[in-house]
Amino acid sequence: MEIVRDNVGTSVVRVGLAQFPAGIGVEDASELKADLVEPCNNLRMGTAMFAKILRIVTRWYGNPTSEESFPRLFEDALHAWQTGEFEGENVFHAENAGGMVV
Repeated sequence: MEIVRDNVGTSVVRVGLAQFPAGIGVEDASELKADLVEPCNNLRMGTAMFAKILRIVTRWYGNPTSEESFPRLFEDALHAWQTGEFEGENVFHAENAGGMVV
């Protein structure tokens, strides 16, 4: 955690199994908790964040319901997870779109 705290704010730091971006929602690196790298918690937070990103992407596409559209939505959501952006919006700091992905 010491290395993570030293680099948050100056670099993009991804931690744990989910490669969760450290520093999301904290004002100061000292606020980072050790459970960020605990595997179960890291996967839980990563899954919730990816679901949020998938909802953002789905909403942008107009909430399509066809099975053929899902691969494109998923691919765009993965790209947004990797880059942190979708259509010029920072997906990690964006408001949660809510709702379900069909």
